Amino acid sequence: MPASAIQPSASSVARVCSGLMNTRVIAPTSAEIAASASTRSQMRRAMPAGAGVVLGAVGMEKSGRDVVSGQARILLVNPNTAEAVTALLAAEARRHAGERAAIVAVTAAFGAPGIQTPEEAQVAARAVAEAVDAHRTCDAAIVAAFLDPGFEEAEALRIMPVVGFGRAGLRAAAAGGRRFGLVTAGPAMEDAVRTRIGELGLAPQLAGMRLVNAGVRDLIADRARHRDEVLAAVRACAVEDGAEAVLLGGAPFAGFAAEIANAADVAVLDGVAAAVDAAIAAARGG
Repeated sequence: MPASAIQPSASSVARVCSGLMNTRVIAPTSAEIAASASTRSQMRRAMPAGAGVVLGAVGMEKSGRDVVSGQARILLVNPNTAEAVTALLAAEARRHAGERAAIVAVTAAFGAPGIQTPEEAQVAARAVAEAVDAHRTCDAAIVAAFLDPGFEEAEALRIMPVVGFGRAGLRAAAAGGRRFGLVTAGPAMEDAVRTRIGELGLAPQLAGMRLVNAGVRDLIADRARHRDEVLAAVRACAVEDGAEAVLLGGAPFAGFAAEIANAADVAVLDGVAAAVDAAIAAARGG
């Protein structure tokens, strides 16, 4: 769905809010409970013209809270409908964030249980934008799927800074100019993944990309069953392709890097840490 088709308005906010019963939310901790929406609305109206932060070419209002000295509220949106994936993402994000941020994790209200095709990504983009629109009191959002479906649409709402899970992970893997490998699932998405790597200017650093036989939904259903296959792909990136770091690309891999790191003999990332760090920095105006 094109970004221009999503414009925040009183009617659209009301429509999304009325559908919140369809949005499955992993309950936030007590630290995530903030001021009421009406108080935040008053804060926004009281802001002087031009106030806010800018991400790229897109301006947006801040939530009205001091997140420089306090705890940021980070919205983590799982663009697929699998609650198990949301739980994995939330656990890893909260582990990495610690006391720096409260993670508000939500699952797409509609779409596919695992995004494996460009068509499913298009549907997910709409679900992500609606989730961001419905959680305006957060300070920054993470689109938690490898191709960041809905990133542009959510950013166009100008509500809060938006971080792409895939963008953050790829940049972290390529940090310092190192050559990196990529292990991912879903062969139908390979061309789109390579295009994204090129758009980020990282193609010269890509040592190799390995597609595991397990599909996205297979990994969601039984990740432990595919551990050896994923580990073999990571090692191949390092030994055969010369990768200095390997990124596990996709939400079902959340937390997997820590599980196989000792056996991999190479730096392994899953993108969650990079996305959380970027979202916290964006929430604080960095």
